[in-house]
Amino acid sequence: MTKEKQRKSTRSLTGIKVGNISGWLTSKMYRDKEMVVMVVAYFKGGRKVTECRTTGITKQNFVRGNKVRAKEMLQEFVQAKADELSAKMLLAPKADFDVANATVLGFIDYFMQRRKDNIGKMGRGGITTKTYRNNEYEVGKLKLYLTDCRQVKDLPLHSFTREDLQHFIDMQKSYVNRLGVENSPITINHTITFFKTAFKFAYSENIMRDDIGRGILHEDTSDTDEQPCLNRDEAVQFYHACEDLEVGAVLQATLLMGTRISETLALHFDDINFEQKTIHLRRTVDGDLNVSTKMKTKSSKALIPLIEPLEIIFKKMLERNQARNHDKRFDGFIFRDKKGKLYRKNIFAEITRSVCRELGITEITTHGLRHTMTTLSVRGGVDVKSLQALIRHKNITTTLGTYTHTDMTDKIKAMQTFQDYLDL
Repeated sequence: MTKEKQRKSTRSLTGIKVGNISGWLTSKMYRDKEMVVMVVAYFKGGRKVTECRTTGITKQNFVRGNKVRAKEMLQEFVQAKADELSAKMLLAPKADFDVANATVLGFIDYFMQRRKDNIGKMGRGGITTKTYRNNEYEVGKLKLYLTDCRQVKDLPLHSFTREDLQHFIDMQKSYVNRLGVENSPITINHTITFFKTAFKFAYSENIMRDDIGRGILHEDTSDTDEQPCLNRDEAVQFYHACEDLEVGAVLQATLLMGTRISETLALHFDDINFEQKTIHLRRTVDGDLNVSTKMKTKSSKALIPLIEPLEIIFKKMLERNQARNHDKRFDGFIFRDKKGKLYRKNIFAEITRSVCRELGITEITTHGLRHTMTTLSVRGGVDVKSLQALIRHKNITTTLGTYTHTDMTDKIKAMQTFQDYLDL
């Protein structure tokens, strides 16, 4: 009989189980002596853990009374481990949190307060205001799930299992909003990431016995990298349709510059040099109308050319702003509403879709205008490196980003090519 067969037979003859903990006897070499050892296995936080301890009995002496003795030792080892884990589950949490009376929403509120305290902090655990706002949106989804689907608003935390969390995620996959749009895989992954983070925190702080988020898989987004965009004729239709809208100039400028909507809304007349025909992109605005010089990446700050259609738009906005009310906080900003305030960026997604639906063209998001500018520029003959500098991506490929150079002349040519291609 081979050693492998001996080990298997030893394990099968001596295996025992207490609760969710399995134990068995096997053999292992210690200083040229093959010793009988005890092994226990259990799951902790969704991960399998094994521990090994010697019995002090050699393989040669594993007969008669020693077999009984070894099995008793194994029984004691497994029971001790079961008691140890049970005691650990009853430990007070590291944080000041009432575990005994905790509800799912109560814990999530506590977790969100901890997140709020970390806004603006650097390093591990630090988050931005934008991330916190997005987290609040995810919390709202869970509240709807518990009240509408489970119909138990105060569900005890200890009774919320991995299966419950998976069911909640599955409900998000099948959700359709009032516009008939399903949640995208990327949106679902945002939800998964947040709740995996929340329940991992609960486990690490001894608030929950298991990390119930472990094992929840993210959605495959390999087929969602290509964003929808408009073709040439659709882009021209969209551009002219915006002329009659209150906020149309914002969408027109976003399309022509290929900027993110938060960058368009943050444009100031100080950023426009009408003599040198340049636009300095150096600000962004969040959903609470807080203007910041902190851009998405370092390459997001850049000079781009001021082409004729954009110059017409900006001068039109200058005249319109002079005839409107003023809010001193936003004096000098190009795109302002009737009250003199900046437009909130969250209104533009629906406006963009609405224009597309009315025209019967490809329905895109506001960010789809950026993809449209990029795609049509390439189709119109703009070289990739000039386009990279124009849309301010960090890099297109390592080779292009390292070994080529783009100056202002190339940028002007790129924007002029795009303008000529649209024939505005």
